[in-house]
Amino acid sequence: MDKKTLFSFFAALLAAGCTCCQPSSYLIEAEEMDDLGAFETHTGDCSGNALIRANEAGLFARGTYDIPEEADYTIFLRNLSFGDKLRTFDVYVDRKKVGSGGDTPGETRPALEWCKIAKVHLTKGEHQIILQSTGPNARCDALLLVKGEAKPIPDDSMPEKFRPLTTKNGTKHLGEFKLNCAPERAPFGAYHCNEPIVFVVHPTLDGKPLDKGQVIYSLIGDDGKKSEGSVKLDGKSVRVTTTLTKPGFVRLILTIHDDDGKLYLGSEKYDSCVGADEEKIFQIAEPEDFDAFWAKQKARLATVPLKPELKEIEGKDPKNFRTFEVTVPCPGNAPVTGFLVVPRDAKAKTLPATVAFQGYGVRTPTCAFPHEGGIYFEINAHGMPLHQTRESIKQLAEKLNRYALDDTADPQNAYFCSMALRVLRALEFVRSLPEWNGKDLMVYGGSQGGLQSLWAAALDEKVSFCRVFVPWCCNLGTEKFGFMPKSWGVTYTAGARYFDAANFAKRIHCPVEITRAGLTDFICPPAGIARMYHNLKCPKSITWFVCNNHSNPPAPRPTFTTKTDDFKVPEAFAK
Repeated sequence: MDKKTLFSFFAALLAAGCTCCQPSSYLIEAEEMDDLGAFETHTGDCSGNALIRANEAGLFARGTYDIPEEADYTIFLRNLSFGDKLRTFDVYVDRKKVGSGGDTPGETRPALEWCKIAKVHLTKGEHQIILQSTGPNARCDALLLVKGEAKPIPDDSMPEKFRPLTTKNGTKHLGEFKLNCAPERAPFGAYHCNEPIVFVVHPTLDGKPLDKGQVIYSLIGDDGKKSEGSVKLDGKSVRVTTTLTKPGFVRLILTIHDDDGKLYLGSEKYDSCVGADEEKIFQIAEPEDFDAFWAKQKARLATVPLKPELKEIEGKDPKNFRTFEVTVPCPGNAPVTGFLVVPRDAKAKTLPATVAFQGYGVRTPTCAFPHEGGIYFEINAHGMPLHQTRESIKQLAEKLNRYALDDTADPQNAYFCSMALRVLRALEFVRSLPEWNGKDLMVYGGSQGGLQSLWAAALDEKVSFCRVFVPWCCNLGTEKFGFMPKSWGVTYTAGARYFDAANFAKRIHCPVEITRAGLTDFICPPAGIARMYHNLKCPKSITWFVCNNHSNPPAPRPTFTTKTDDFKVPEAFAK
């Protein structure tokens, strides 16, 4: 192959359940295409692989490739699948659309998965391939062209250490770049305003310190300051120093370039973030009638009798657990719907209980997995019927587009108000179960599920433990006062304050454990989570993940945990 070739020939195992050698399989690493346009390159949240990511629909990445032999090829795309068919790509060959693919239906997400795009005939010689995003947050790892009619590719068919050698405009791919970056001190509770904040960066190439090129960086602070700079690399760690003039966080964005300023092929963008005087972060005043408003909503809930409908089904472990489909009437726009799992042959008043809440989005309800030794009830965020077609889910998703705080001029009419009533009704239902021991009740969830859990812990005094990760909608509206990003998907109005997790935090008395907060999560910004955490007056713990966005981070990632002396995970939920 000549120097224009961007493929590596390799043998792939394709037949499910057996091994066979395919003589002509070609891999395209998405981040190594000729032109990535507005796509971002980043590390895959599940594996550490470099991916390209679209922040919106309609973004293009393209490359021209030299096909060594004429044949029919099956095209596969490997993406970070979330399972809801929203994060997909259109694939074009020689400017003709040949197919689409991306998210694979299912609930074990996110995961790197292959999907079949199309079968195409390619002549020997150059061909242009284009990827176009069809929605936000779509992430592509690679394309694979396999000669002939190929079956779907199991993950274990890809050699673990396989790394293609590719070219880009005649530049050889150098290897695997890493930019490990962490604050010199803890990112939370260690810095004050107007004192030096130091980031320590360790650039490596194939695991060895990088001694050529430069790190180019930018700094963005909640105090409104922005700056840029670069540091030459000499095999040693890089130190970047800044300050904050008001309480909040400062974000560091890093990329690795050659001496001429050209981004190294295969390198990626790294973020890090550090706070200063986080306990003093500004918050908009809460509504004067906050408690009266929620007392009124509880009164509304009491007008609808608790008459649950349970249907026993075969669950994931029928030998040891009973599983039920549950529907519970509730005021607002929908009932409570979800799946209940109870240990088989449990005696009355013997079990702890967990109520779990879903993250943002519209997805089919899933059968709950059991909390070891206890009751587990997972509810659907929207009170959807438990059996949905793909088309009905799509229609509801279109109807509920951007549903968060959709109408807060009158907060009682807000979509979140009905959601909060379902949260309270779900807790009321679980407390009515004869197997519940009457004392151990945990609420659990991440992102929107974390927000719902904080609502629950504040509004129901029977909740004994709250465990959340990357909680959403903390300290809303501060973007109007210079803070970096707002919570994703939220249009702030005065009514939003009735649903702000930072206001509920003041009213929580049970222990709260925040198992993950991402320092570079700007769906749930760190300044908002920090403000909410400091509002908690109960036993509490928080673990910050460095260089972590909203998704589960690849290991390893540096973490920092801080907690109050009186914090302890209750024995019933310590496993």
